[in-house]
Amino acid sequence: VSWMRKRDMHILSAGTLMYTSDLRFQVIHPEKSENWTLQIKSPQERDSGVYECQVSTESKMSLNYSLNVIDDPTFHEVALEYPATGRKKGLDNG
Repeated sequence: VSWMRKRDMHILSAGTLMYTSDLRFQVIHPEKSENWTLQIKSPQERDSGVYECQVSTESKMSLNYSLNVIDDPTFHEVALEYPATGRKKGLDNG
Protein backbone atom coordinates (compact mmCIF):
# COMPACT_ATOMS: atom_id res chain seq x y z
CA VAL A 1 0.00 0.00 0.00
CA SER A 2 1.30 3.45 -0.87
CA TRP A 3 0.03 7.00 -0.36
CA MET A 4 0.52 9.79 -2.91
CA ARG A 5 -0.30 13.52 -2.86
CA LYS A 6 -1.87 14.15 -6.28
CA ARG A 7 -1.16 17.92 -6.43
CA ASP A 8 2.54 17.33 -7.08
CA MET A 9 2.45 13.53 -7.65
CA HIS A 10 4.66 13.14 -4.56
CA ILE A 11 4.82 9.58 -3.22
CA LEU A 12 4.50 9.99 0.54
CA SER A 13 4.89 6.35 1.55
CA ALA A 14 5.29 2.75 0.41
CA GLY A 15 4.30 0.31 3.10
CA THR A 16 5.40 1.93 6.34
CA LEU A 17 8.45 3.63 4.74
CA MET A 18 8.03 7.39 4.44
CA TYR A 19 9.30 9.33 1.39
CA THR A 20 8.76 12.83 2.72
CA SER A 21 10.90 14.93 5.02
CA ASP A 22 7.74 16.49 6.49
CA LEU A 23 7.53 14.81 9.90
CA ARG A 24 3.84 15.73 10.25
CA PHE A 25 3.03 12.82 7.90
CA GLN A 26 2.94 9.28 9.28
CA VAL A 27 1.54 5.92 8.15
CA ILE A 28 -0.16 3.76 10.76
CA HIS A 29 -0.62 0.05 10.05
CA PRO A 30 -1.46 -2.08 13.10
CA GLU A 31 -0.13 -5.66 13.04
CA LYS A 32 -2.53 -8.23 11.54
CA SER A 33 -4.76 -5.42 10.28
CA GLU A 34 -5.92 -4.51 6.78
CA ASN A 35 -6.10 -0.82 7.75
CA TRP A 36 -3.57 1.67 6.39
CA THR A 37 -3.93 5.20 7.77
CA LEU A 38 -2.18 8.33 6.52
CA GLN A 39 -2.03 10.71 9.48
CA ILE A 40 -1.23 14.41 9.13
CA LYS A 41 -0.42 16.19 12.38
CA SER A 42 -1.12 19.93 12.64
CA PRO A 43 -2.82 20.03 9.21
CA GLN A 44 -2.50 23.30 7.32
CA GLU A 45 -4.57 24.79 4.51
CA ARG A 46 -1.74 23.97 2.07
CA ASP A 47 -2.33 20.26 2.87
CA SER A 48 -5.74 20.50 1.20
CA GLY A 49 -6.12 18.47 -1.98
CA VAL A 50 -6.48 14.93 -3.25
CA TYR A 51 -4.53 12.04 -1.74
CA GLU A 52 -4.45 8.63 -3.38
CA CYS A 53 -4.07 5.29 -1.66
CA GLN A 54 -2.69 2.63 -4.04
CA VAL A 55 -2.78 -1.11 -3.43
CA SER A 56 -0.27 -3.19 -5.38
CA THR A 57 -2.21 -6.12 -6.77
CA GLU A 58 -2.26 -7.87 -10.17
CA SER A 59 -4.27 -4.91 -11.43
CA LYS A 60 -3.58 -1.71 -9.47
CA MET A 61 -6.38 -0.63 -7.15
CA SER A 62 -6.57 2.94 -5.91
CA LEU A 63 -8.86 5.17 -3.90
CA ASN A 64 -8.82 8.98 -3.90
CA TYR A 65 -9.50 11.08 -0.80
CA SER A 66 -10.31 14.78 -1.07
CA LEU A 67 -9.08 16.74 1.95
CA ASN A 68 -10.17 20.31 2.67
CA VAL A 69 -8.35 21.86 5.63
CA ILE A 70 -9.91 24.94 7.20
CA ASP A 71 -8.20 27.32 9.61
CA ASP A 72 -9.28 25.91 12.99
CA PRO A 73 -6.87 26.12 15.96
CA THR A 74 -8.56 23.16 17.74
CA PHE A 75 -7.81 20.78 14.84
CA HIS A 76 -4.63 18.84 15.68
CA GLU A 77 -4.54 16.00 13.16
CA VAL A 78 -6.39 14.36 10.31
CA ALA A 79 -6.32 10.70 9.30
CA LEU A 80 -7.22 9.15 5.94
CA GLU A 81 -7.91 5.43 6.27
CA TYR A 82 -7.84 2.47 3.87
CA PRO A 83 -9.93 0.32 3.54
CA ALA A 84 -12.32 3.21 3.25
CA THR A 85 -14.68 3.66 6.15
CA GLY A 86 -16.49 6.43 4.29
CA ARG A 87 -15.17 9.14 6.58
CA LYS A 88 -12.11 11.20 7.35
CA LYS A 89 -11.17 11.43 10.99
CA GLY A 90 -10.42 14.83 12.49
CA LEU A 91 -9.16 14.87 16.04
CA ASP A 92 -9.35 17.93 18.26
CA ASN A 93 -7.57 18.59 21.52
CA GLY A 94 -10.54 17.35 23.62
